[in-house]
Amino acid sequence: KALIAWGSVDFEAGRHEQAESRWLEAQAMLTGDEADPASTDVAEASNVVNNLAVLATVRGQFDRAWALYQEALDLDARRDVSGQTVLTLYNMGMLRSDQERWDDSLELYDRALSLCRQTRLSLHEPAIYLNRAEALIGKGEMSESRQALARALTGFRRQDDALGTADTLRLYGRQCRTLEQWSDGQQFLEQSIEINRRYGESISLGEALYELGELNRLSGSAGDAIGPLREAEYIFARIDARPD
Repeated sequence: KALIAWGSVDFEAGRHEQAESRWLEAQAMLTGDEADPASTDVAEASNVVNNLAVLATVRGQFDRAWALYQEALDLDARRDVSGQTVLTLYNMGMLRSDQERWDDSLELYDRALSLCRQTRLSLHEPAIYLNRAEALIGKGEMSESRQALARALTGFRRQDDALGTADTLRLYGRQCRTLEQWSDGQQFLEQSIEINRRYGESISLGEALYELGELNRLSGSAGDAIGPLREAEYIFARIDARPD
């Protein structure tokens, strides 16, 4: 458990190689040749596989990530429906969003939300609504995406989740960019960047900087786009986020 948590801290800080090393060590302890199947903690085994799948997604290894998510679901099937099942489903939805398979991602998010309601696991709902909003923006369904963003922002603020709030503000900025609402979009993105900077050079910071660069470029301020885009590229390269 300590290795899994430590790896998660490394991942959030952009230290992906260290995160992978800790998660693989934890996985070997849980499911390796020397592990005792009778005493295996299925929840932790599923958790570490899920984390490795997220890392594969970030690196653009989509087929490997999908196989790992399926492995996590198989582990989850050995016990009652839990928060880990919800996490796996909405992470799979995020992978499909990365591939711009919007309808597939929305189906997975809806399954995750349904499980949240069945099990009263409201903790995960803000993140699911956030990712659902991203898929809806991709489909061009702006009204419905705005409703999902509002629910995500309310949930994250209720949980005092600063990074979740920052991600929601970033997507508000993307939506404004799509609608050519340049001033509002810039305000949302600058707020997102300000919050993310408190937590180091993360994927979330890189994504917010990228969105600001794109907004500036498309609004006719190409000179103001270069700085955010260069910083975003540096962050993505440093943490090996290849698709980004």
